[in-house]
Amino acid sequence: MLDEGLTLHCSLTLTVMQPQERTSTVVHSIDVNPLTGYAKVELLSGDVYEYFNVSRRACANLLAQPNMSLGFWFNKNCKARGIVCKQIKSPNLSKKWAKFKTTYAHN
Repeated sequence: MLDEGLTLHCSLTLTVMQPQERTSTVVHSIDVNPLTGYAKVELLSGDVYEYFNVSRRACANLLAQPNMSLGFWFNKNCKARGIVCKQIKSPNLSKKWAKFKTTYAHN
């Protein structure tokens, strides 16, 4: 039985964890939101994609496991059935080609 003068306070603290730096041969970075199932993936090529309807559990696992391979996570979770993908940035290939030529071309 609760005393009439007793007040019960409940609070929820949400801690957002940022993934630690990891190396990958394809993926530059992945930002995830485990509450909404959103992932933003930046590839080393410069392409940036948004993914919706990603497993919230998978997003939380990526944040909680700093040694997980970004490429493995990307291939398993962003290419799964039911995932909605939207490209939000595509690199300018002519600039990349010009940089490549100046770096590697022999005069």
